[in-house]
Amino acid sequence: MSCDLSCLPVNVLTQICHYLNFKDVCNCSRVSVAWREAFNNEEIWSWFYDKHFASRIGNNCSSNFILDSCSFVEPFLSLPTNESYRMSALCESRLHCMLQNLLDCNWSTGNFVAFKFRKGFAGEFGHIECQENLLLDQNPYRGNSFTVWDITGKPIELGSITYSIDHHSHATYFKFTESYVTVVQYNLLQIYQKQNMWPMFRLKFRRLFDRPEEESQSIPNQEDITEWYNEYFLRQYMQNYRFCFCANANYFAGSFYDRTPTIHVWDVESGSKQNEIVVPQPKGNVCKCILVMNVKYLFITLRIFHDSNTKNSTLIHSYDLKNEILTNLKLYFHAVDNVLFKNDFIISIDEKKFKIDIYDNEYGQKLYSIKEQVDLFPQTVDIVHNFVYYAVGKRENDACSDFEVKIKKLEKSAVTNFFHHTVKNLSNIYIYFIRQRFLLVSNWFNNYSKTSVIDTWNDQKESASFDIENARAHCFEHHDSKILVQMADLSFRILHFY
Repeated sequence: MSCDLSCLPVNVLTQICHYLNFKDVCNCSRVSVAWREAFNNEEIWSWFYDKHFASRIGNNCSSNFILDSCSFVEPFLSLPTNESYRMSALCESRLHCMLQNLLDCNWSTGNFVAFKFRKGFAGEFGHIECQENLLLDQNPYRGNSFTVWDITGKPIELGSITYSIDHHSHATYFKFTESYVTVVQYNLLQIYQKQNMWPMFRLKFRRLFDRPEEESQSIPNQEDITEWYNEYFLRQYMQNYRFCFCANANYFAGSFYDRTPTIHVWDVESGSKQNEIVVPQPKGNVCKCILVMNVKYLFITLRIFHDSNTKNSTLIHSYDLKNEILTNLKLYFHAVDNVLFKNDFIISIDEKKFKIDIYDNEYGQKLYSIKEQVDLFPQTVDIVHNFVYYAVGKRENDACSDFEVKIKKLEKSAVTNFFHHTVKNLSNIYIYFIRQRFLLVSNWFNNYSKTSVIDTWNDQKESASFDIENARAHCFEHHDSKILVQMADLSFRILHFY
């Protein structure tokens, strides 16, 4: 008596698929029409997608979004058509798995198409923001506007949006978050809302963010308010370089501060001031204030200067945006120059002790500690999902010949080794971890630059998957199908891996 696998219940087939990889399941689907129909099941492929892809790709870089985009890299992903009434259309989760597998293959082999963006200046990445297929950059030649580009394929310039104050310098703050662009010129907050027609962004409201809400009613109802602003406010803020800003999709926070910062929090949707946070005066002088915001919390980091007999320190408060509660996390970092806020973690980097400490961002409880024997390079430290990655090496005259790139996996109660790779003869290094699989190692010094892409799933781990010569890379926060690189001639190129 024989038993056809295609006759098994779906839950049994799903359990069998738990022991198969992507290629095995595809091969099973090619045995016969009956097997193809049995394995073409949403329950099977959705489990497979959640297991192998969903947990390691960007939250805003969904398969649906990429499938709606045009493919530029051969072989193109073509959706199969049925020529037989006996065969049903491919289930949606299988299409998503096919797409993600194709992206992995293209990243592994360096299969991409490059489109030239524009000429630029050195170190200009900070003026560029991207969401989905829109890229915004502050005008490099005249700083009173930002330009909107469609980067679905070859970059197309859609036009420019001019700020309210016509000064030949970049905005003090510039951020693109989902449906809004936040621009700050001195103390003038400007919120531009995304729409589906040109102009792609319309001015939603303007506020004098550090003033009482009613004072903003005096702002003239015209596009260019340069003359009015110069007369009443410019002189007060032009020489004030002690400021800090941050924003997410729902809130903006900013401060001009002297000894103790007062943080002004605004609701982006309503245009109303939510709160003025007066941070308790710490012992010592506040020499720097840094604001970082995620969906739930605003983090206020104070760098405090003490007298010559006491070490400088770092103090962190958190502000619950929904419940409007300020909490001292009681995290005091002495002689620590670098504090990062990523996902649900606070990361402190102690260069002198070669140490990385990771804390819970809600209660300030220490969760993990990583100790190295040689110099840590703070600009390389980051966390993606439950992976922390960084580079170590021996510092010699502010340069380093060899780096060791490491990735650690954060388990429930321990830190485990996931990957390490030695990169030789570099003078500076920046790294990005893409798709929880590929490392972009970007190196530049004077007129030399190179970006290497390393496949961390390669068991041999002997060399980079491929190199992009004369390129320094910048990873879009919400894309794992394209990256932006600046070439040695300072021109920008967008590399499409789909």
